[in-house]
Formats: sequence, C-alpha cells, structure tokens
Amino acid sequence: MLTFFADYVYDFILLLSCVVAFWRYKKLDKATKIIVWLLAVSCISESVAYYFAFTFHNNYPVYNIYSCFELLIICLYFNKSIDVFRRTNVGLYIGIAGFLFGLADLFFIEKGSFYRGYAVFILVENIIIISLCLFALARMSLNREIRLVKQAHFWFAVIFVFFYCLSFFNHYVYDYFAFIDKNQPAETFVIIENLFANIFTYIAFIVVFLLIPKLQMTHE
Repeated sequence: MLTFFADYVYDFILLLSCVVAFWRYKKLDKATKIIVWLLAVSCISESVAYYFAFTFHNNYPVYNIYSCFELLIICLYFNKSIDVFRRTNVGLYIGIAGFLFGLADLFFIEKGSFYRGYAVFILVENIIIISLCLFALARMSLNREIRLVKQAHFWFAVIFVFFYCLSFFNHYVYDYFAFIDKNQPAETFVIIENLFANIFTYIAFIVVFLLIPKLQMTHE
C-alpha cells in the first residue's frame, strides 16, 4: 500500500516540478533550460512506462532507453554550465559517447536488459554524472567572487550528486535482493526508499526553480 501511495506522490511531484520549471523558463539561462527539458522527458518516459507496464507487463525497455537520453541531456547541461566545457564542447562529446555506448550495451552487450535493468550502463552513467557534478562544483569553488549557495548551478549539481549516488546504491542493492538473495521485504524496502529519493529530488528541483529570482545565473 505504501509503495502505491509513494508512487502516486512521486508522479505528482515530478509533474509539478515540470510545470514550475516551464513557468520559470523565460528567466533561465541556456544551461538551466536544458534541465527543464530533462524534466519534460522524464514526465514523458514515466507515462510511457506506465503504458508498457499495464499493456506488456514490462517497462524495462522504456527506462533503459530513457537512461541513454538522460545521460545525453545531463551532459549537454554540463557542457553549457561548466566554463571550460563551453569552450571545448567536452560535455557534448561525453554525452554522445555515453549515449552510443548505452545503445550498444542495450542491444549487443547486455541483450537481456530488455527484461531487467542493465548493470554495465547504469554503472557508467552514474560514474560519468557524479564525476561531472564534482568537477562542476570544483570549478565553481575556484571563483572566490561568488557565494556558492547563491548560485543556481551549485544547487543543481548538489541535487544531481545526491540523486545519482543513491541511484547507484539502489540499483545494485535492488538487483541483489530481487535476483540473488530473493529477499522480498528487503526488495520492497529498496523500492520505497528509491521512490522517496525521487520525491525529495524533484521537490529540490521545485524549490530551486521557485527561488530562481533570488539566485544568480553565472553562466549566461
């Protein structure tokens, strides 16, 4: 019962974050607008995943393909938000390489991932995104003329670190309990914990977008 309730709350918060983000769209810099589109793609993928779950009783293909686009979009965000990346398009190249690797992993390396999550790409995706977040935070911390807590991009990087560290942990713990240990209560706990991690993540996005007028956009 708690799982279904948390799932509906998550869907509502995700949709609300997308609405608030588009409401602030005209006040955003180019990098932050990419996050708005990430939220929109997330909403679409969740809708398609529900359809696949009820129609085909398997929504892994939706989430696995979405993960490829997710990595690409986040890399595009960092390509615009990290100063040294904007000059060299490093983020773009990383995103394209990650996207192509994700498709190769899905169709050729881990062919069974259409029926469950695919561990290799999830590992690569999380490492790439967490590394980009930490690099972005390091670059911002070098600028002594700004207050980090007043920077919108600081909070976006913190949100991504929080979410993808938990995502990394949850994915492998869930696989262990679901496919190896066969521990149903523990598996359910991980599912609920993952839902609440998603809820808190999108609540954080809502708060940042609502505070946009009071935050600084350092990468116009």
